[in-house]
Amino acid sequence: ETKELDHEWVYRERERERESTPALRKIPLIISLYHLYRSFHECLITFPKYERYGLGANCQNEILEMLRLALRAAGTSKPEEKATHLKEASVRLDSLRLLLNLCKDCRCISNQTYQQLDSTCSEIGRMLGGWLKSISAVPERRRTVVRVDVVRPVGVEVHLTVVIPAAQVQ
Repeated sequence: ETKELDHEWVYRERERERESTPALRKIPLIISLYHLYRSFHECLITFPKYERYGLGANCQNEILEMLRLALRAAGTSKPEEKATHLKEASVRLDSLRLLLNLCKDCRCISNQTYQQLDSTCSEIGRMLGGWLKSISAVPERRRTVVRVDVVRPVGVEVHLTVVIPAAQVQ
């Protein structure tokens, strides 16, 4: 019988740890990866012995590598390096999802445990995607818009909009 995860307990634990952790570990992605590892570790204890050191260890290594990559991304200030680390973490996440599916199909974890772990993986995927999107967003060129309203004697209004690049405005 596998030990099932309690979402309320996980939420309370996350809140308690957020209040008492160093600044680097207050990053939501790192906290979620940390909790994913703890949850998977609890499941790993119940794995069949013949799968624990193969399939289970591979899942564990993928989670730890994602955690390392997230820490590297958080520790660098260069957007290109952040993007590289986050993309690699995303690839690792896809690999982990496949391995978790194998764990379920090989009956190493229950369907409910799989759903809970997969839900956490989805949350992590959204965080990775959001972080990637935020650092890859290219600021739009600033433009100055000048609007000229002309009233003709006949009562017909003509609206003319001119867009001038900000660099040319003095």
